[in-house]
Amino acid sequence: PTKIEFETSYLESEAISLCKSCLEDKASSEMSNLLLSPIMILENSPFYNIPLAVRFKGDLNLDILEKCINEIIDRHETLRTTFQTIDEDPCQIIHPFASRKIHVVDISRLPKEDREKEIHRLAQNEARTPFNLQAGPLFRAKIIHVGDNDHVVLTNMHHIISDGWSM
Repeated sequence: PTKIEFETSYLESEAISLCKSCLEDKASSEMSNLLLSPIMILENSPFYNIPLAVRFKGDLNLDILEKCINEIIDRHETLRTTFQTIDEDPCQIIHPFASRKIHVVDISRLPKEDREKEIHRLAQNEARTPFNLQAGPLFRAKIIHVGDNDHVVLTNMHHIISDGWSM
């Protein structure tokens, strides 16, 4: 794909580049439209979400985990990408890295018998929350503090930036 550099004043976000494969190859543009149109139509649906919950038992340094998640976001452009329709063609916008604060939900004060239900409720809510392909981000992470040495990390990404196999 061809990359076009834009000054940040042209876009609301500080996007660094816009990829339009259609500039040189009309067939490529039509294929992109064919593949991305159903996803763009269903952008406010959780149908394309790829949620994941991982439980950590033991000592977990939340600062280091947050730094690791941010390092992954920094290294992988797809985790910093949003999608716009420009001249009726779907286009990806790759944003510069900006460190994210990972939200921590503390449920440790709940009675032990209610914590598992709350973990499932929070995980279901995250899995059902749709992504906005234009505003992003298309990757989210949240940490549930269940108790001493007990955490659940919830991640969710839109299928447009991941195939699931890579996970």
